[in-house]
Amino acid sequence: MRPLKILLACGLVVVVMGFGFTLIVMNMMGVASTRSGQTYSEECSTTVLAGGTPTRLDAEQARNARAIVQTGLELKVPPRGLVVGIATAMQESTLRNLDHGDRDSLGLFQQRAAWGSAEERMNPVASARKFFLGGEQGQPGLLDKPNWKNQPVTQAAQSVQVSAFPDAYAQWEPLAVQTVRELLGVSDARATTPAAGGSVGEFRCGQVAGEQVPRGTAGKVLQAALDQQGVPYVWGGVTPEIGLDCSGLVVHAWRKAGYQLTIRTSQQMYAHSEKVEPEQARPGDLVFNHFAGDSPGHVMMLVNKDWVVQAPHTGDVVKLTEFDPNDPGQTIGRLKTEVIEPLPQ
Repeated sequence: MRPLKILLACGLVVVVMGFGFTLIVMNMMGVASTRSGQTYSEECSTTVLAGGTPTRLDAEQARNARAIVQTGLELKVPPRGLVVGIATAMQESTLRNLDHGDRDSLGLFQQRAAWGSAEERMNPVASARKFFLGGEQGQPGLLDKPNWKNQPVTQAAQSVQVSAFPDAYAQWEPLAVQTVRELLGVSDARATTPAAGGSVGEFRCGQVAGEQVPRGTAGKVLQAALDQQGVPYVWGGVTPEIGLDCSGLVVHAWRKAGYQLTIRTSQQMYAHSEKVEPEQARPGDLVFNHFAGDSPGHVMMLVNKDWVVQAPHTGDVVKLTEFDPNDPGQTIGRLKTEVIEPLPQ
């Protein structure tokens, strides 16, 4: 199993600037789209936010992603299972059909020899089937796991892969979600029931599909937070060497961007933020929840309409998690400039 840099998360504060995130969905080429009938260039692929930087699938990666989705669709794997498959292959092989790996690991999923022959493991379709259905010597596949539909993507992937880096899969969830949305033409890539009459399309060039870290101070703060993904949650922690709690992540990210906050806790951040309605929210706004009366117990930072970054709780790590703008238990706020000061030179 191969470690890749984990995408970070959590309660980050970001400045009062509008960020325009742009992730561009593009298309594989040379083939007619099954939905539009158009033909696209191999220059087209999918670009998504991963690890704080745009990650674009090239033609080889796009073909392998499409093979995983097509195989899963034939096995009646629901969209969420396809997301798990794409995220797993991205972490294990960067969606490349590798003829080498740790010890005898091969292919998109870096399956060991016990899973099947080298020929099978080097075949994208056959290796995808093994990931979903299991290996030759009784290794369980994703569909053998009774609770996988209710598990986070990283936990579901780890239940099959048994990796030495169990949290690493989380960083590829946004890419996997966008890829499945694009190939199936569905809005809900997290659905846990098979898509009715679904078919696999091609990537569409030029469509705006997501976001990218903005420039300027806001982008530096956000990038600093994303760079901490994988750092353990430690209550009271404000440095990655020790660990970070939710508001500690915010404080640390601002310091890395060259600023100090005159406040420290999620309660203070809430008190010094302007309330923002969901339809007016911008990337970098703070999301507060776990309220006790008028006092929040947790703070996260908005990445876009689907994701926040946060340091969740003891036993977890800084990571990217799904965001529901309609959750009545949360409030969105924008940090006031009065509590942001430049660090001394």
